[in-house]
Amino acid sequence: AVTDLVFLVDGSWSVGRENFKFIRSFIWAMAGAFDIGEDKTRVAVVQYSSDTRTEFNLNQYYRRPDVLRAIKNLPYKGGNTMTGV
Repeated sequence: AVTDLVFLVDGSWSVGRENFKFIRSFIWAMAGAFDIGEDKTRVAVVQYSSDTRTEFNLNQYYRRPDVLRAIKNLPYKGGNTMTGV
């Protein structure tokens, strides 16, 4: 499948570090199921709490090992839960 996958991740304190590990594992498994490439599936991750932070863009990684490594190394952001703002 050719697609752009963008994960919007709640990284607020209400999630907690342990739950964030589960979120990261889910993203890793989902992204790993696709054929990653410039003309195939592209992946991006944005994390939000008090503000948003783009962890990596769609055009940053074009190889599955690079995408999976970036997901594995996603830091827990922390911050207030601002889902409705």
